[in-house]
Amino acid sequence: MTVAPDTLLRGAILSVVLTTASTASADAPALREKAQAAWARGDVDAALKLLDEAVAAEPDHLDTRMNLGIVAAQAQRYPMAIAAFRAIIRRDKRHYDAHFNLGKVLVAAGKHAAGITMLTQAARLAPAGDVSATIEIAATHLGLGREKKARKLLGSLKPIPVRALLLLVFMDFRAERCGPALEHAVAAASQDPSHPVLLTRALARLHAGQPDRAMGELQDLVRTAPATQANIPYALGLAAFSTGDLDGAYNWFLEARGRAPEAFSGAIDPMAFPTRADRAYLGWVRSVTAPPAWRFTKVTVTGPPACQPAVVVAAMAPSAAALSRCAALSGTLTSGGFEASPACAAASAIRSPLLEKARCTVSLSVQSY
Repeated sequence: MTVAPDTLLRGAILSVVLTTASTASADAPALREKAQAAWARGDVDAALKLLDEAVAAEPDHLDTRMNLGIVAAQAQRYPMAIAAFRAIIRRDKRHYDAHFNLGKVLVAAGKHAAGITMLTQAARLAPAGDVSATIEIAATHLGLGREKKARKLLGSLKPIPVRALLLLVFMDFRAERCGPALEHAVAAASQDPSHPVLLTRALARLHAGQPDRAMGELQDLVRTAPATQANIPYALGLAAFSTGDLDGAYNWFLEARGRAPEAFSGAIDPMAFPTRADRAYLGWVRSVTAPPAWRFTKVTVTGPPACQPAVVVAAMAPSAAALSRCAALSGTLTSGGFEASPACAAASAIRSPLLEKARCTVSLSVQSY
């Protein structure tokens, strides 16, 4: 399961800043403190009301307006957030965080052109070395299906920061460009060895045909990652599926779904599951009503990029019984069907348009339980 990386709004949220201006209202600091307390206990409506009152008491206190905009944006009160950030810009036309946040909120509200314009202004105001606005413009183009524009913008950054590398990995996954995806993921992990980045690297190894190394890295993450994270058991399930361990693939999926039921309900989200391997695995596991009683102990796939192990396993899995009987005698499958044993004629159903068209060659062994 891949999650397209996101960037938080900029500016310290609900930091209580006491003003020394002689015109300050005595009520404003108290209101900000109450707003902070409301936010801490999860009462968004109260926090917004108190921040609005603090702004009225002290209109030129830009940090209060910034907090109002951030809280409103996180609560998806986009008109209120837009108004707060615009008010800051009217008072300070070079306020970078306000331009950045306004651009993000406009995009979130569906006003993509206006959001890109504002983010472009933010990029011009950015401190040296801060390319966050440029990355957000690229992410917006990506969300609108303009991958060439997104890739050009990200490729222009020197050096390429971690968030830009992760966006490139995501685009590579969607385009089935497994080699470049792995290169970008390795570069990202060298800069930021955090769990999400290391998980992305493991997934890239899996899609690039390195399932054993991917499984080892995923097992390392299992020992150190938060117990509530569903991404890692999902990735382990995909890795197991790609090597033909259908029993393991099924059980890992159940654990992932137990941790994040909403992620696996309804239609497949292409922003979370961008590859054909994801779709093959999810399509298979949703068709299973009981744990499989067999597995491939080893699957080696060679051929063009379309011959991804998970996709090939998905093509073979529905004919498990015939496959088990035949592989016990032959052990080798090519795009034309099983070879080396006449008894394998019974397994002709294993042939699939994918294997024949892509000319995939698959070597395997099967173990029944």
